[in-house]
Amino acid sequence: MSMHARGFTLLELVAALAIFAMMSVMAYGGVSALITTREGLDVSYERLQNWQLATHRLRLDLTQVRERPVRDEFGDVQPALHEPEEGRLELTHGGRRNPLGQPRSTLERVAWFLDTDGSLIRQSWLGLDRAQSEKPLRTTILEDIETLEWRFLNSDDTWVEDWPPAQLAGTLPQDLPPPRAVELRIESKRLGELEFIFATGVEA
Repeated sequence: MSMHARGFTLLELVAALAIFAMMSVMAYGGVSALITTREGLDVSYERLQNWQLATHRLRLDLTQVRERPVRDEFGDVQPALHEPEEGRLELTHGGRRNPLGQPRSTLERVAWFLDTDGSLIRQSWLGLDRAQSEKPLRTTILEDIETLEWRFLNSDDTWVEDWPPAQLAGTLPQDLPPPRAVELRIESKRLGELEFIFATGVEA
């Protein structure tokens, strides 16, 4: 008995192509969903990492506050830590890195504030007592910030909205101690309201 080779009919080919196309679409959709999920996770991880670095940097500044007042560009003496205007925090901290062993102080004057574009900015100066012509170094720490507020823990364990507080308003800048702790209340467009408390290491 002879056997004859049998080919695919046109209908079978069309059905096979339709099934293959449908499986390809399903496979592409799955791969696309995986890629989108991966990209979303990468963005979320990067955002979380930025917040961790920001809070770590602020913690280093505040935990190493030094009772060293400075002279501003107008020659006026400013406290070691104070809030010269709403939302702006200026302080002197220790632990400034000096990898090249240059003959300079390990103290640094910095400021933290919210810029008009919603960026959290850290400013720093090369010297503690600055000249009028000196330009600070600006570093953008975080973006998409809506509000920023500071609070300060007094020596009697009372939180106050301003530093120096009213009861210390007449104290000379060189005699004004830093607060025991600083609280940061910050509202992010993506993460909502957040609150951080940083001890300054100042004894009661």
